[in-house]
Amino acid sequence: MATIVRQDQITRPTYHEITRDIAATLGSPSRTYYVLLGIVVAVFAVSVGALLSFYVAGVVEAEVRFKPVIRKTRKRELPDELKAPQSQNPQIRFDLGLTGGRIRVDF
Repeated sequence: MATIVRQDQITRPTYHEITRDIAATLGSPSRTYYVLLGIVVAVFAVSVGALLSFYVAGVVEAEVRFKPVIRKTRKRELPDELKAPQSQNPQIRFDLGLTGGRIRVDF
């Protein structure tokens, strides 16, 4: 924190002193300043909108892909002994979605 030393005591600068020093250093803002400020605010708004849309897309994708498996509601029973996926031929699976993807390799 900046302090101003006056004779034998230390005091904090007032808001008026700070704004006066900034105005003296930078001068008054021109049209270019406001144009750049508008561009920065617009880019920020677009990025927040993009993040929210990815969030909504992820929630929708999760709801669409959710498939509950309950044994009592199955139309047919599964055999007790299933072959492990490792006993089949090597497979490469790609799962791609709106919010990401994954690669799975079975040997």
